[in-house]
Amino acid sequence: MDKQAQRIEQTLPGAEVERVGEGIKLTLGENSVRFDTNKSSLTSTAKKNLDKLVTVFNEYPDTNIQIFGYTDSTGAVDYNLKLSEKRAESVEMYLS
Repeated sequence: MDKQAQRIEQTLPGAEVERVGEGIKLTLGENSVRFDTNKSSLTSTAKKNLDKLVTVFNEYPDTNIQIFGYTDSTGAVDYNLKLSEKRAESVEMYLS
C-alpha cells in the first residue's frame, strides 16, 4: 500500500482503504460519517472525522475524489436515492 493510503488508515482507523489501479477506494462506515434518519446534514462526529481526512488530502493535492452517499433500505427507493445524493453533496460541500 502506498504512503497516502497508509496515512488515511493511520488518520482514520476503521476506514477501509483499498488501492484500485491508480486510485484509492476509501469506504467510511457509519461510525465515521453518520447521518441522522432522513437527514443529509453532517453530524458533529462526521465533521470531526472529515476534518482528519482533510489533512491527508492537503498533503496530496493532486487527489481526485468521488463521493457516493448511501441510505438504509427503509422507505421508498426514489426518496432514498435523492437522500443519498444529498448526503454525498453534504460531504462534498464540507470537504471543499
